[in-house]
Amino acid sequence: MPSNPNFIIVTLISAAPLLLWVAGLFGSLLTGEHTRRVARLSIAAAGLSFLCAALAALLHAVSGENLTVTPFSIALPGDMGAFALSIYINAVTVIMLTLVSFVGFVVSRYTRNYLHGEKHQGRFYTWLNLTLASILTLIISGNMLMFVLAWMTTSLCLHHLPMFYRKRAGAVLAARKKIIVSRVVEVS
Repeated sequence: MPSNPNFIIVTLISAAPLLLWVAGLFGSLLTGEHTRRVARLSIAAAGLSFLCAALAALLHAVSGENLTVTPFSIALPGDMGAFALSIYINAVTVIMLTLVSFVGFVVSRYTRNYLHGEKHQGRFYTWLNLTLASILTLIISGNMLMFVLAWMTTSLCLHHLPMFYRKRAGAVLAARKKIIVSRVVEVS
């Protein structure tokens, strides 16, 4: 069990992506007539995510201790090891988490004004939240399994953002290029 300041840091760092996962999944349950609620939920989740990341960065700057925490682990049969998801916390992690969550908050705020009155604004926010959550999960991943799962989730969620305007040829072309580049990068 980590010490008290470390427990707070781990909680704040875990909360940053979790808030966006919840907002993305909950936003997907709301229908088209609740787009204002989805927008407010998304902006609030992104803002709280940034706040959690900034507080974790400040606390980590004070403590300066690197941590690896494994909240979930299942032992595999024989001597195969364990199926584990872990969080790695160091200076780079908290800086990247703060930076990406800040950019996510800014994008969420911008999207509210840009897509105002758009019929499917809630769908865009759902995919934006899930994309941000998977990127933040990628940042805090402490082992290769969690990193690969977050990488694949990021790729899948990110595909839906340019496809928001499905009838625009440029959006479809951009989404197709993104898929091709992603698969080439994953293979190499």
